[in-house]
Amino acid sequence: MSAHVPNVYDRQELNWPTAIPLVLLHVGAVAALFMFNWHRVGVAAFLIWVTTGLGISMGYHRLHTHRSYKVPLGLEYFFAVCGALTLEGGPIFCVATLRMSC
Repeated sequence: MSAHVPNVYDRQELNWPTAIPLVLLHVGAVAALFMFNWHRVGVAAFLIWVTTGLGISMGYHRLHTHRSYKVPLGLEYFFAVCGALTLEGGPIFCVATLRMSC
């Protein structure tokens, strides 16, 4: 008779605050196929640049993790919001993760 070896995923429940926005994002992506135009593609490309370029690269990585430069507090919060819009985690989580990996 073999004993059951506990797995890390045995007791893990669904994370609803993350699952709901991700499901809505994918439903929106399917709906976007039926509402295509080039203006919307341009807006999407701009928003990707804002969230990843300003939020992740300039905000989470350079400003919050390494403190490579100083900006006014309002702009620092703006970068944090842009980074949070990527749904990769909040500023505290991402900064802690980046500091451990550097």
